Amino acid sequence: MYTTSELERQIATARASVERNRRLQRLLVNPDFKALIQEDYLTTYAKNALNVAASLPNNPQREVALNDALGASSLFNWLQSVEAIGAREEARIPGYEEMLAEIRNEEVIQNG
Repeated sequence: MYTTSELERQIATARASVERNRRLQRLLVNPDFKALIQEDYLTTYAKNALNVAASLPNNPQREVALNDALGASSLFNWLQSVEAIGAREEARIPGYEEMLAEIRNEEVIQNG
């Protein structure tokens, strides 16, 4: 069972995740973000980096190219994580709020 302060913190954290996802959704429809980040960096640059890495099997530049590709992959994964966490937390907020209301009602009854 949660305490009032735990639920209040949980709700605040969930709302922050929802807001982060909303900001991301605005970015994802921004034409500049689409062109520069989604198309140029996450798609074209990452593919080129992997191709360079594949063509340099025993070259020190291979590691640089692999790191570049991993960076793009990490950003892509993080963006997906922001979306998933935001959606999950948005779905949980009503339950948290309901539990908080129940706890507050019990406290009112107990303190009568």
